[in-house]
Amino acid sequence: MKWYLIWSTERLIPRVEEAGDLLGSQLIVHKSIRIIVEIYFLQHKQYKPYDKWLGSTFKNIDTHHFFENTILEITSSKDIKYQIELLQRMLFQLGNYHNTLSLSRFVEPKITEYEVGVNNAIRPYLIFNSSDYKDARIEKLAGQYK
Repeated sequence: MKWYLIWSTERLIPRVEEAGDLLGSQLIVHKSIRIIVEIYFLQHKQYKPYDKWLGSTFKNIDTHHFFENTILEITSSKDIKYQIELLQRMLFQLGNYHNTLSLSRFVEPKITEYEVGVNNAIRPYLIFNSSDYKDARIEKLAGQYK
């Protein structure tokens, strides 16, 4: 599930930055971009080719401009907070488009606090609610949502 991969990746970016690991944070930012591109291909029912043709094929999808421009802006910046903001803008676009595809119940795209899931712990990081999209897809696949 790609939405789960977003959740498990995005939440690490501010934690790694907080540890002072610029290289580590950039590797995670780039991993997040890759997952976003893969979701984009899936949502647009496009075959994701191997890496040599990934960018060229991505550009062939009619609505790619926002994503291409945002990805280039993210990769040219070293301001992690700005990179996170741009990643989340792309996630909002994916979340909104997800809702048009009838893949699950409607999920309101939003930024939320990162809940660890243990003893009601909350980290002071704001993340996209990708976990809600994952849960909605699982409900649909389990037949709990028609």
